[in-house]
Amino acid sequence: MKTICHTSTRVVGLALLAGLWAAGCAPTTNNNTGSGGAGGSNSSSTGTKSSGGTTSSGGTKSSGGTTNSGGTTNSGGTTSSGGTESSGGTESSGGTESSGGTESSGGTESSGGATDSGGTTGSGGATDSGGNNNGGGNNNSGGTTNSGGASSGGGAHSGGSTATGGSASGGASGTGGSQASGGASSGGTTSTGCPIIWDWEGTTVDGWTTDTDVTLSVSTTQKFTGTQSLKVTLPALTSTAGVDGGAAATTTMKGLYMTPPPATSNMWPGATVTVHVWVPTGTTGVWMQLFMQSNNWASWNQSTGVSPTAGAWTTLTFTVPAATAVFPGGINQLGIQFGVSGGGSFAAGDIFIDSITVCGGTQACSGTGTGSFDFETADSTDGWAFKGDTGVTDTVVAQSTAQHYGTTGTGSLKAAMTAIPVAPAAGSTTRRVELANAKAYCGQTVTFHVMADNVTALNIQPYAAANGWSDTIGTAATLTAINTWTTVTLTLPATINFLGLQAIGLQFGNTSTSATYTGNVYIDGVSWQ
Repeated sequence: MKTICHTSTRVVGLALLAGLWAAGCAPTTNNNTGSGGAGGSNSSSTGTKSSGGTTSSGGTKSSGGTTNSGGTTNSGGTTSSGGTESSGGTESSGGTESSGGTESSGGTESSGGATDSGGTTGSGGATDSGGNNNGGGNNNSGGTTNSGGASSGGGAHSGGSTATGGSASGGASGTGGSQASGGASSGGTTSTGCPIIWDWEGTTVDGWTTDTDVTLSVSTTQKFTGTQSLKVTLPALTSTAGVDGGAAATTTMKGLYMTPPPATSNMWPGATVTVHVWVPTGTTGVWMQLFMQSNNWASWNQSTGVSPTAGAWTTLTFTVPAATAVFPGGINQLGIQFGVSGGGSFAAGDIFIDSITVCGGTQACSGTGTGSFDFETADSTDGWAFKGDTGVTDTVVAQSTAQHYGTTGTGSLKAAMTAIPVAPAAGSTTRRVELANAKAYCGQTVTFHVMADNVTALNIQPYAAANGWSDTIGTAATLTAINTWTTVTLTLPATINFLGLQAIGLQFGNTSTSATYTGNVYIDGVSWQ
C-alpha cells in the first residue's frame, strides 16, 4: 500500500551561503503493482545524501525499507540481487495492476494501472494519475541535497540513484542474469504549444499530495490566471545557520507532489515546466525549487533554487532531463519544494500556486536496452519475483536446478504453484512472475522459454506494465506436453509514453472452473536486445 511520507528537518552545509543546490533524494510496495512512490525528507549533514524508505525498483533498500521485488538496494546506488519480495499493499500511483487475481475476459488480463481522472486538464487541472504519493527528496537551501522518504509501490530512492532491484545482478549471461540500457535514441516528434496542465479552476486539488502537516485546498484569494489557485497552508519553517568548525546548518522543508504526472501533461524529455507561486508580504529567507524523479526512481533532477518576491507572483521553470535520464523507466514524480535558510524562518501561513504549463519536449521512447537471464546463480532469482495479492501464499518463486533450457547451464527459475483456485465462469485465476525495472524499450521483443510438469488447464501470457502500470497483455500460449520447453514472446508496445516501462513478466492462469491447479512452472533463457 502507499506510504505517505513527509519532510522533516534537513541539515544544510555552509555551501548554502554560496547558493549551491545539490542533487539527491528519491523515494516507491505493492502487491499487484510495483509502481512508483513518493519520498519525504530526512536530515543529513552537509553534502551528504541520506536515504530512507521503500522502492519498487525491486529490492530492499538498505536505507530503511522493504521493496516488493527482488534485490537489495543501497541508498548510494549500489544494487545487489536477491532479497525479500513484499507482496502486500496496493500501489496507486499509476493505478492498480491486477497481477494476482481473477481475470474477467477469457484469459485476457484487464488493463491495470489506468489513471483516475483527477480534474479537467487545462481548466480544472490535470487528471490524477492514480494514488496519492508524497515524496521526493528534499534539497537544502544551501547546496546539500537530502534524500529519503518512503515510497509505496516498491521502494526507496536515494539521492537520484537507485538500484535495479537485483535485475542487473547475478552475473553476466550464463552466470545468472544481466541487463543494460544503452540510452534512449534521439529523434521523435517535438511537442509544440504551452498548454496549462493545472490551474485549479474546479473543486479539487487535482491529484496533488503533500506532507502530513501541510494542507491543500482550492482558493479564490489569489490567482495568476482564471479565478482560482491552489492554496498551500504551511506550518512554520525554521533554519539555523552553520557554525564554522561547529554545528552544521539545518532547515525545515515541505513539498507538493504529483506521482506520477498524468499522460496528458506531455512531460517528454526537453519540455519546459513553468509554475507560478505567490508568497505573502513580509516573507524573507524562503527558497523554492522544482524537482523530478524518473527512470523508475533512479534519476533525480531539480531546478535552481529561487527566492520568491514577497506579495507577488514568482515564476519557477524546470527542464525535463534528457531521454537517457528518463527512459526506460519514465517519469515517476514532479514536485515543488519550499524551505528557509541562513537562520531565517517562515511563520505558518498560506502560499498559492497557479497556472502550471508544459512546453515543448521530444516524443521518443526507443532505445537499445539488453537483457539476459538464465538463472545460474544458486539461490538467486536475479530480481524476478511473484506478484500477488496480500496474503497469497500459493505461489513461490525460486532458483532451481531441476530443469534448464538449452545445452549449457543447469539452472532455471521455478514458480511452484499449489492449489490455485478454480476460474470464474469467464476467464481464469491468475498468478504472476515479474521483473520490475526491466531495462527494455518500446518496440523491443522479449523472449521467454517456459516448461511445466502439469499443463492441464494452464494458460500462459507474457505482459508488460507501462505508462504508469497499465498492462499490455501478449498472446496467450498453451503448453501441450509436460516437461517440454515452449517459446513465448512479447513485443513491447510502441505506445509507451514518457511514463515509461515499469515491469515485464509472465502471467499464469488456471482456466478450469472445476479443479484447482497445482504444478511447477520453469522459466529460462529470458532475453531481449
